[in-house]
Amino acid sequence: MTQVSVVGCGNMGGAFVHGLAQHDDYEITAIDPDETARESVASSASRTTDDMAAADGSLVILAVKPALVESVLSGLDLTPGQTLVTLAAGVSRSFVASRTAASVVRVMPNLAAEFGTMAAAVTHGGVTDEVRALLDAVGLYVEIDESLMDISTAVNGSGPAFAFYFIDAVKTAGVKDGLDPEQAETLAAQTFKGAAETVLRDDRTVDELIDAVCSPNGTTIEGMELLWESSADRDVADAVDAAAGRSGELAEEFGEWVAENRSVPSILTRHRRRANRQPRLSACSWRQAPTPWQMNNRNSTGSNWTKSSPTWWTFASVAQRLCLSLRARLGLAPDSLAGIPTRSNSVRHSRQLVRVIWCAITRKASTGSTRLSPRFCSRELTFTRRIDSATFRRPSKRC
Repeated sequence: MTQVSVVGCGNMGGAFVHGLAQHDDYEITAIDPDETARESVASSASRTTDDMAAADGSLVILAVKPALVESVLSGLDLTPGQTLVTLAAGVSRSFVASRTAASVVRVMPNLAAEFGTMAAAVTHGGVTDEVRALLDAVGLYVEIDESLMDISTAVNGSGPAFAFYFIDAVKTAGVKDGLDPEQAETLAAQTFKGAAETVLRDDRTVDELIDAVCSPNGTTIEGMELLWESSADRDVADAVDAAAGRSGELAEEFGEWVAENRSVPSILTRHRRRANRQPRLSACSWRQAPTPWQMNNRNSTGSNWTKSSPTWWTFASVAQRLCLSLRARLGLAPDSLAGIPTRSNSVRHSRQLVRVIWCAITRKASTGSTRLSPRFCSRELTFTRRIDSATFRRPSKRC
């Protein structure tokens, strides 16, 4: 019986807990400070706890957000006899290895681990037979050099979203021509599932399999000719390239964030300590700690701040660095972010933070003032949504 400790029971950690629970070879300890997260995996885990000291299995899976990795590692007391499997995107194996005594292996999985159909990439360094058996239990894996992790993240990490997109497109076409939505979804999803199994099990190439389905003057060749004449393959390649590029950017941003937080005291951390009147946060409370944004809106209703705070914390760190630079170069006031809109989800937080920084620059240039009122922010955000990719990396279609 292999003892496995899963630290972090969100989407990815929870998928591993549920996937491994389908095998009798694993005894699983699920560790998370969030009671809701623990309850979500309680039916599959051997035990659940919020005690970081419970990570005593021979295999420890670290499934937390990149910005939380360092603080969580500081709360884990691992030994050289343990193996730490890190799932954090953009966090190098060397970064994790320098902060723990355990052997470290880096893995890029996907959510299909929950059903035993995961596709994963694992680095050559640190991988053991025990880790290989673990990955075999929840899907298929390939061993790669760590330098290829960005493209792997795009292919198997982001790939499921691309596949869902294609399934939905086929389903929508079926519904348009008369199929019941549920029937169309079943047919489309099972078709993609069957095609994927065929690719994995058949010795023929993908091109040969396409030829096998296409009959002369038949229905399939008619559709395939349209696809071959379109830019569909180039668009898919562009989507994969964009995801891979963003993976590289996240790795660079994480490295910069670590360097900045070592050399410059964290404004947000000081704010949080003053508000809570507590010493430095322990690693096991990473999800319970309120953010400055959360503290300013304690009475707000209908917002799940606990779940969105990790994303907010990542981008708050980016905003912190931008503020420090702007204050030094333009003389911005410390409260320059006072007018950030508060009613939004975590995805929009990140975009609005960048836009508010832009607002601060433009307001400084036009009026000499750097304090942003909510009304000013609202007006300026509407305007800055029209700024094209010359200002931002890519236009936002969802804000």
